[in-house]
Amino acid sequence: MSYCQGRKPCLNASLAMGLLLLSGAAGALPDVDSPVEIDLITAQATYLDTDPVKLEVRVTNGPADTLVQEGFLLSDFLLQIVFTDAEGNRFRPPDQAGPEPQGPSGRTDASGVRRPAVACERLLAGDQIVNRQDDMRVFVDLPPGSYKAQVVTSLAIFGESVGDPLLGNLNCFLDTAQRAVTPNTPAPFDANVVSNTVSFKVVPAQPAMQSDIELHVELIEVGSGAPPPPDNKSPLANVLFKLILKSKLPEVFQPPNHKNLAQIWNAVGPDIGLVATAKTDSQMGIARFFGVDKDAYLLLGRYTGSSETRFIRSNVDPDEPEWETSSPIMKNAVVVQNHKGRKE
Repeated sequence: MSYCQGRKPCLNASLAMGLLLLSGAAGALPDVDSPVEIDLITAQATYLDTDPVKLEVRVTNGPADTLVQEGFLLSDFLLQIVFTDAEGNRFRPPDQAGPEPQGPSGRTDASGVRRPAVACERLLAGDQIVNRQDDMRVFVDLPPGSYKAQVVTSLAIFGESVGDPLLGNLNCFLDTAQRAVTPNTPAPFDANVVSNTVSFKVVPAQPAMQSDIELHVELIEVGSGAPPPPDNKSPLANVLFKLILKSKLPEVFQPPNHKNLAQIWNAVGPDIGLVATAKTDSQMGIARFFGVDKDAYLLLGRYTGSSETRFIRSNVDPDEPEWETSSPIMKNAVVVQNHKGRKE
């Protein structure tokens, strides 16, 4: 199906020619309800602009076989969805060029009469055609906004057919001659068949709430020879810290505690919870992490300045009040060490 002037749906040229022959021979086409129903389904009422827009079209025939125009069974009905935005602008996926069906030709009916006919196909009783698209953005631009969508497709239905003895394909007659012999023979007709209308919204995805994290680490010296407080405190510089997403730690490391910190330090990496690394600076002993997404984190550092390696940890929780502000999340950690370097 393509759009005529005014963006109204219209039949392709060859099929329209055949139907004009019909209307010229037998008057106006009857207003007949289509036995074929089309349902349009949206997976969600609201999509984020980062989500795929999933739509499905179901075309279902009624309780009897239906003769339809050639190519109808292979139609991609997703490409025949008409979208309407909040301003009333209507648009649809670009036409996918395909072979034009052949125009009308003469075929001999069971009575030996030569009559105008076109190629057609049979839609069996109760048959259903299902087209699914995981993301309609493949075909159309859907920026944030409100939309309505409806399938609009052309459908020609015929009352009688004859098989081609040479090619074996089906041809349907464009006139109503058989109705004079058998009044119950359905009259052929064409129409625009439309689906239900679905509505959905596309809304901007909210950016992840973020904050900077600053971890201030101090060294406190105690014991014989240590300076008196507060002179026994100094920034602990050049200590490497790892920012670790707790939810990505394997179950064996849950919850992190002093017994498994060494194993966590050795195990984490880009695929196992590691978000970033930073060293404490020499001026203030601060390790800084920038633009961190709101979540639960373990800050884990390894200090080797004493007689044995020790691990320094601090926790960042998702309910830290600074997530809601522009201020960085401030954390503190302390390493207590004997003045002579022995662990206290």
